[in-house]
Amino acid sequence: MDSVSPALKINDKRKTQSMNKFFLQALQEVINGKQITRVSWPNGETVLLHNGFLSIKKEGGMHTLLVSESDLKGADWIVVDTVN
Repeated sequence: MDSVSPALKINDKRKTQSMNKFFLQALQEVINGKQITRVSWPNGETVLLHNGFLSIKKEGGMHTLLVSESDLKGADWIVVDTVN
């Protein structure tokens, strides 16, 4: 069974490439309008630009993302597509 939330789908274009990205690579995707997440995060948590701020969308709503050292050094960022 697919472990990806029904509301999120890994970007199919990335399947043939390395799916994991470093934070700065993933951040470029956010600048281009995509949403990103970390493999280690719970399903449904994504990072995006919201009202001009880097934000994390969680079950409880939208929050400004405070980037940690672990986030900066992490190489497990992936691009997600939202399914409407």
